[in-house]
Amino acid sequence: MRAAVARGDDVNVGDQLRITGLMLALFRGHNNVVKFVLEEPSLHMNSSDRDGDTALHWAVKNGNVTGLRTLLGDPLTRDPRLTSVNSRNRWGWTPLMEAVAEGSVECARELVRVEGVDLDTLDDRGMSVEDMVR
Repeated sequence: MRAAVARGDDVNVGDQLRITGLMLALFRGHNNVVKFVLEEPSLHMNSSDRDGDTALHWAVKNGNVTGLRTLLGDPLTRDPRLTSVNSRNRWGWTPLMEAVAEGSVECARELVRVEGVDLDTLDDRGMSVEDMVR
């Protein structure tokens, strides 16, 4: 990733499924890469893949709590570029719903602490986070 950035490659370019390097690093637990990419001022933190999943969705898919914390940052100094805490993918799932569906309790706890996270959102089937827990 460092070599690509040094060449001038755009960190926001995704593959044919629109999966970006940040998303892949979060999924694979490459948290040093996550930190590096977050330092790029041109990073589009709220980009989504073909299914509508954002970097937050990708962090919780594999239970990457450390990567999720890195992406969310400190509540007092949260990166203003991150506005996708309630973004919905093609099934209407928010990152919190994804965390619950994946059984990632720690990721769900982290997301619940984020100011502005909507706990009452319904997915495309009319299910809430509470319904998903049951």
